Amino acid sequence: MKRTGKSALCGIALFIICIAAYIPAMWAERIWDDDDYIQNNQTLRTLKGLKQIWTEPKSIPQYYPLVHTTFWLEYHLWQLNPIGFHIVNIILHSFSAVLLWRILRSLSVSGAWVASAVFALHPVNVESVAWIAERKNVLSCLLYLSSLIVYIKLDIAPLSGEKKKNW
Repeated sequence: MKRTGKSALCGIALFIICIAAYIPAMWAERIWDDDDYIQNNQTLRTLKGLKQIWTEPKSIPQYYPLVHTTFWLEYHLWQLNPIGFHIVNIILHSFSAVLLWRILRSLSVSGAWVASAVFALHPVNVESVAWIAERKNVLSCLLYLSSLIVYIKLDIAPLSGEKKKNW
């Protein structure tokens, strides 16, 4: 099997393992302050509300406009059904696990896949993945890892004289 084929299978396997581990969270209801972020959040209902999310910090429970924009989009897809919100958190976390594996592999870290699997399945992440209001954690992790990939590709590889790694 070609290296790229094996690589793709490793990434897919990591993604599927992560999804499978968090399937029980899909069926969870809203907890703690999820109602404040979703059910009682009137800014999610209208286009005017979307503008308020970005321009009126006190219109939302905490000023995380990107997080609340994702909630706004999801509200318009599946209304108040918590399953959709949970699925998005699970997918964001699963992509983060794959990105972490790609980063560690590009840095030639031994056991990169295992380390990423531990990150994906570690109990410390359950709160961020299963609690809708903690979207900020899974979203910021994904964005951080994405920016790290860009940094590695554009900054580190050319300076080290190495050929750019095939991502």
